[in-house]
Order: sequence, then C-alpha cells, then structure tokens
Amino acid sequence: MKPLKIVPVIMMVMLLMFSSCKEAPVVSHPIMNKSDTSCLSCHQSGMNGVPVTSHPKYTDCLRCHKESASTKTKQ
Repeated sequence: MKPLKIVPVIMMVMLLMFSSCKEAPVVSHPIMNKSDTSCLSCHQSGMNGVPVTSHPKYTDCLRCHKESASTKTKQ
C-alpha cells in the first residue's frame, strides 16, 4: 500500500474512535483512582447498583467518560 493511500484509512479510524466518545455518560461521583481497574471493579458487575458497562473490554475509561463539574467541586 502506498503511503498516501493509507492516510485516509488512518484518518477514518481516528474519526471513528473519537466520535464514539461524544455520547458517553459523565461520571456522577468523584474519581479518586483514575485506573481502568478501579472503574471496572464496580461497573463490570454492577456492584451496589451502579450502571454496568456495555464495553468492559475497552480501556482508558476516562478518555470518554468525564467527571461532572458538580463532583469536581466536592473534592
């Protein structure tokens, strides 16, 4: 594959990756530990009634899910 032909493919992949984040729910609680393991410890199983993730295989939770402004001020 020629280098110039691969550029549109790379751009399309990046667009798809970042467009999937636009509808991600905000995090409604203070984020104390920013690791995926920490997020999934509750959200993979629905511990204590928290929403269960539909995509536990993805990593970098906080790339799409941002802490709400109201919880940031409580820290």
